[in-house]
Amino acid sequence: QESDPHPHANGPAIVDDAWLSSGRADLWHSKAARGGAVTSATGTGITVDPVSHNVTAGTFSMIGYVDDTYCDVWSGTNGEDGGRYGDAGTAAASHNRIADKSRPKWMETNPTDFADAMFITQSEIDGGECVGNATTGVSDAEAALYWPKYDTLNAVICERIHAVPTGSRGDISIGAVWSNGTWKAEIKRQLNTTNADDINFTDLAIEYLFNVAEFDNSRHGYEHRCSESKYLKFIP
Repeated sequence: QESDPHPHANGPAIVDDAWLSSGRADLWHSKAARGGAVTSATGTGITVDPVSHNVTAGTFSMIGYVDDTYCDVWSGTNGEDGGRYGDAGTAAASHNRIADKSRPKWMETNPTDFADAMFITQSEIDGGECVGNATTGVSDAEAALYWPKYDTLNAVICERIHAVPTGSRGDISIGAVWSNGTWKAEIKRQLNTTNADDINFTDLAIEYLFNVAEFDNSRHGYEHRCSESKYLKFIP
């Protein structure tokens, strides 16, 4: 369903609610800023717009994880997500901001390049490469000391903390490359994860309904561009 007529915990329904009247659909959700660079991020010959901080030329590569989720029947206790649920385990990204959203929790002290600056990983925090505090955040003094390094790289502080996902939520890895305006991405998952919250491809003789939606930092369903219904078929 594209929209959800049910009332829910966060008030009137919004257009990007997703729910099923019955059954379950696997939902593989990939966002570069939410787990796309858990493993690595590199830039080669890149040009960065100093105002928007977008890469406008060159090649930018990331290796990380896709958020493994699913659609099921609607639940009034699931907030605006309606019928969307995360698989068992922890996601690859969490907010890099304190409770009142006034400042980041962490920032790097010596980012080596634009790609390094634009992603903060839990391993960098644990390894002492960042300053800040999970509760009080980056202090004004710390920001004044280390922000010039971000400014020199035309970078900003990442709004998400990247970490290796756990459990069924970490089933899917991704490698993505942006090169002069064109994206290429490859995802990998076991045919049969044995997890109850996954659609497992145990019968390779049948076709599986398989749709694709793309969006450019869009929040609402009407900004998504969804493919016609397609089928995934395995060739022996």
